[in-house]
Amino acid sequence: MTFIDYSTADVLTILSRVKSEPSDKIESETIEFKEFSSESSLHGSKELAEEICALANCQGGVLIVGVRDTSNLQSKDLKSQLVGFQEVDTAETEKRINGKLQNLVNLRIENINFEDKNYVAVYVMHNLESLVTTTSGKICIREGRDSRPMTPEEVERAVKSLQNYDWSADILQRVELSALDEEHVKEAFVMYKSLMKQEVAPSKDNFLVAFSLGDLKNYGSL
Repeated sequence: MTFIDYSTADVLTILSRVKSEPSDKIESETIEFKEFSSESSLHGSKELAEEICALANCQGGVLIVGVRDTSNLQSKDLKSQLVGFQEVDTAETEKRINGKLQNLVNLRIENINFEDKNYVAVYVMHNLESLVTTTSGKICIREGRDSRPMTPEEVERAVKSLQNYDWSADILQRVELSALDEEHVKEAFVMYKSLMKQEVAPSKDNFLVAFSLGDLKNYGSL
């Protein structure tokens, strides 16, 4: 999976697109727009927390406050989607958002000026250590342009993709201790590499030591 890290320049490019494209067509698995009437309504929004939860549990992304949904336009002028939003105290907004989530999310919040209007960009990093849930217990995920609660099966897969997941219990449940000959260990190592999904493949030495599978030289052909 590719993890997304947006910049100020990226947000300005996105806002430029909103001048001539429907906002709901620009939204994606990593881009979300929101419109709020005030800073207090932003801070109190449960929906905002769910959107950020979903981004953090997927590839990360950016949520831009100050863009109206195309379906809510009163005219056909797409530029009127750019409504803007008041400047916010970024530290306070970050605190309020994380207060609605069970696990702290790596956020960066920025006030951005675009054509004499302010917009608030909430940059969300993908969480590699744990799944993010809302204080109401929802574990959300992005699906296309929308966010939704994960199914139990999706939660299980997502947990197993985390960096700090304990694979020793899972692997040894699949391969009985009495059957740990060379071929079984090879199979377990292949499964381990596939499920870890790390950018750098785990080494066979670390795998064998982690699971106490004996003398490394016995499995030199892994």
